[in-house]
Amino acid sequence: MIKSTEKVRPKAASRKGPILYTRIEQELREEIERGVHPLGDRLPGEHALCSRFGVSRFTVRQAIRRLGEEGLIEARPGVGTVVIATRKRDSFVQTLNSVEELLQYPAGTVREAIEVRQVLATPDLAEFLHCSVASRWTWLRALRRLQSTQIPISWLDAYVLPELVDALDLESSAGAPLLRQIEEVHGWHAVESSVAIMAGRISSEQAEHLLVEAGSAALIIVRRYRGQDGETYLATHSTHPEGRFSLNFEFEKR
Repeated sequence: MIKSTEKVRPKAASRKGPILYTRIEQELREEIERGVHPLGDRLPGEHALCSRFGVSRFTVRQAIRRLGEEGLIEARPGVGTVVIATRKRDSFVQTLNSVEELLQYPAGTVREAIEVRQVLATPDLAEFLHCSVASRWTWLRALRRLQSTQIPISWLDAYVLPELVDALDLESSAGAPLLRQIEEVHGWHAVESSVAIMAGRISSEQAEHLLVEAGSAALIIVRRYRGQDGETYLATHSTHPEGRFSLNFEFEKR
């Protein structure tokens, strides 16, 4: 059971001017370091933080993103934003101006739908999607396979707004991602994108489709895309069995 992380009275928003995301980041970091939000606990939700600091969701997201880059917190589907460290990690963080390299699967792959259904966002799902509770979404569960061998390379959970659902009917040969298909059909373009890469485990249900043992190691990639209004319109959670997918980065010093 996830216990409440609200152990102190929220501080009132300053009346002297707008609160920058850096101030929110600093306050939350200090609370994590003091043990107000201990390891394994979930941070207050996005709406609670907006109310506490008197700012927009965009500002809160910027602060949360920075804490994630520092290795203090991690967004987990169905759980929320969890504290995973109490001190900033010594690490190299590369911020990309484009996520093209992370969007493309190898040519010759295809998305194979397992189930498509309409869902209402539960509190946990709303936390993952950065949306309102009870908002409507279309949930796609699918496999991505290599066409040549039919070997499954990933399990996909994708959430799209219902008005974009017809993009799910398009073929996904040549590695076409949902993001590009939505652009082609509806002309929606992502103004803001976020990508999280983490280690995980294969669930029992996923193992049956991916032809691996349940509990085996996996590479997980979570992507969220927001439009002009700042709201999420597509979020994906891809699970790749160990050894079937890799990401390679090349940097050139200029």
